[in-house]
Amino acid sequence: MNGIDTPEMRDNRPTVKALARRAKQYTVQRSRVGQRIVLRNMQRGKYFRIVADVFVDESSLGRS
Repeated sequence: MNGIDTPEMRDNRPTVKALARRAKQYTVQRSRVGQRIVLRNMQRGKYFRIVADVFVDESSLGRS
């Protein structure tokens, strides 16, 4: 997500991995209850991943 920096799931440190799982669970949970998901301002990021502003039912997922 644009403007969001979360820990990597591949990190070996237990506390970092726990934070990464928590961020993923939040994103999955919000996405599942939504009726409409929209990506805006899509572009390639630093590591060539797709980065975008994500909206779930017109509410920004990154600002929740």
